Amino acid sequence: MKKPTYEFVTRHATEANNNWSCANLLYFHAFNPNGLVSRKRNNDQRIADLIDSGVVPSGWHLAYGTFADTWATNLSDLAMKRRKEVSRTRVAIELLRDFCEKQEAKIAEAEKKAG
Repeated sequence: MKKPTYEFVTRHATEANNNWSCANLLYFHAFNPNGLVSRKRNNDQRIADLIDSGVVPSGWHLAYGTFADTWATNLSDLAMKRRKEVSRTRVAIELLRDFCEKQEAKIAEAEKKAG
């Protein structure tokens, strides 16, 4: 298998490959439009839209939205480090994935209630 380039990983890849290096996994999830950080930002925008339309209270920004960015920040920080750590990378990816899934479940629940 040909080693993926930084440009491919950050711009053109549509999904992460678990055979990639630790660095490429971090770069994909931190910088690619199909990565987890982008997924969280899209969820943040959906939450902001729900708040603006009065469907959910503004506290959702703190609990689920823009201000609940610990895991996204952690993953981005790991991507910027010179030395990549496999175990921290796997944990950061898994925690951000879990958070995105919880966000999406709360969004779906709110949208269902709104009709």
